[in-house]
Amino acid sequence: MLKKQKILILVLVLFFAALITAYFVVVRPIVEQEDPVETKAPVETEAAGEVVGHNDRILMFPHTEKEKIRSIEVHNDHGSYTFRRDANGDFQIVGFEGIAFNQEQLSSLVVSAGYTLSMAKVENIVSMEEYGLVPVQNEDGTTWNPARYKLTCTDGTEHSVTIGYPLITGGGYYAKYAGRNEVYVLNTELAKTILAPVENMITPMAVWPMAMNNYFTSDNFLFMEGDEVKVAIGYNSEEERAGEFSNQVYRMLEHEGYNVSNTNYDSVLQVFYTKTPLRCVKLGLGDAALEEYGLAEPRYTIYFEFPDPENGLIKNMLLISDRNEAGNYYIASALFNQIVEVSGSDWDFLTWDFIKWVDAPIFQRNIDYIREIRVESPNFSETYLLEGLGKELIVTQKSNGRKPEVSNFRQFYKTLLTASIEGNVPMTAEEMAALAADEKNCQLTLTFITDSTELVYKFYPYSERRSYMTLNGEGQFYVLRSMVEKIIADADRVTRDEPVKHTDKY
Repeated sequence: MLKKQKILILVLVLFFAALITAYFVVVRPIVEQEDPVETKAPVETEAAGEVVGHNDRILMFPHTEKEKIRSIEVHNDHGSYTFRRDANGDFQIVGFEGIAFNQEQLSSLVVSAGYTLSMAKVENIVSMEEYGLVPVQNEDGTTWNPARYKLTCTDGTEHSVTIGYPLITGGGYYAKYAGRNEVYVLNTELAKTILAPVENMITPMAVWPMAMNNYFTSDNFLFMEGDEVKVAIGYNSEEERAGEFSNQVYRMLEHEGYNVSNTNYDSVLQVFYTKTPLRCVKLGLGDAALEEYGLAEPRYTIYFEFPDPENGLIKNMLLISDRNEAGNYYIASALFNQIVEVSGSDWDFLTWDFIKWVDAPIFQRNIDYIREIRVESPNFSETYLLEGLGKELIVTQKSNGRKPEVSNFRQFYKTLLTASIEGNVPMTAEEMAALAADEKNCQLTLTFITDSTELVYKFYPYSERRSYMTLNGEGQFYVLRSMVEKIIADADRVTRDEPVKHTDKY
């Protein structure tokens, strides 16, 4: 038995040795044998200047990278434009130097113009007219003018290319290199670059860029609808906010005397700061462009100044159209010499009623800067003369020289500060004018004379609870009739040193 086991082991060893020998002698040489390299003759170009590119596809001329390009001049259905390097080596749009453009779009244009890798070459060329590579008179009387561009290298070499008809399949465009009787097929990316309007390259801008920490310093804001000034607002300096306009960031310039709604006005300024136009629709503000986009006689006009920390005072002037079919607006920006389209929802403040621009309190001024307050009504009239500041305030009744208690007068002043606009008067302009035409209808005339101006408020009751208010002869709002009656009653209490509480109802 043991002898048979030894014989079996010996057989297995010899078999294993045979396998090893077979691997090294037969199998391994087969496995490690390299496949033969397939050789293919390079594509032979047929025209001087052609270059063989990727996958043996022909380039119309050697690949020209961005750093080797001096200029790209484009002519297409939308017009003509040229990108050219300036003295600093930066690309600019000729005639619109300084206008911001999309760098990615420029890179795409550079690739389209400088890397003309053709999809194919046309064999058995019929005629250049057949491919739209020369002007063609169409049957309907129109003329086909092929697009073209000229790329100029930094060494002075020029490459001129004409772009003709699109393929019937829509998979490319016929093209021709100047001086060659050859027709190439280039890819559809041309539609986004060489064949597109220059406006596609532009960064759409309407107003000067602002930052979170300074957008609110915009000043001399003017908003017009047609020829009518809807509102004008100024920014109060730190000195002004410490003076008559205490703690008021803004003041109403038109219509003077009303208080600015800080919340709503800030939301308007934030539109300029945060909202980007949808697109540039036209570069350049010629008469034809303004007419085309409804801006020759703009529906709205906005002007405001922005004190840029690095560039000084920036003057923004915007001409704004009526809503277009998409519900958006076109804006002509004089500063950036372009017409842009903006979202109608972003610019909804254009249709605000004046009350949205106004804060509710009818009067908000620092008492230290008030010189005279007149209260005139059918049953009570008095003029209060004010002098001195802070604790040194002295109040004198003009009618008799009497000096009422200053603390009580300050309570009356708080009553004046709490009088508020409640809403728009539901009357036509003619009806409001008729109501205010007869002074017998006047419930109260309230006059403030400050260091800088005179404000005259008049109140005309038109219902049991409401009184129409005018400010310096103009009006559209109403206040509560009871509030007007409280002002008169509290003024009377001051003259008799009866306690006044501004929080009490009449």
